[in-house]
Amino acid sequence: ADAGAFVDCDACDVRVHQGCYGVVGAPPQRWFCDPCQSGRRGSRAAHADPKCGLCGTHGGGLKRVGRKGWAHVCCVLWTPELEVDDAMCAVDLDV
Repeated sequence: ADAGAFVDCDACDVRVHQGCYGVVGAPPQRWFCDPCQSGRRGSRAAHADPKCGLCGTHGGGLKRVGRKGWAHVCCVLWTPELEVDDAMCAVDLDV
């Protein structure tokens, strides 16, 4: 997949940059962002309008942080106390 390409969630229509969001390879025909994918697994509480734990804003390119939290990839990248793994597929707190 082109790391510079964008992909849209089939459920909420959020558009993310594949390279930043961690979409490796060609996305499936029907692609879902992490919050929507979490909701598809039956975890309604996890998907109930999640917000970024760093900026407090709902929606956008959110990734799972820990077991219950969410954060925007851009918020993590601009917060020196946090790290993103090499593949940018997971967000890890470095505290």
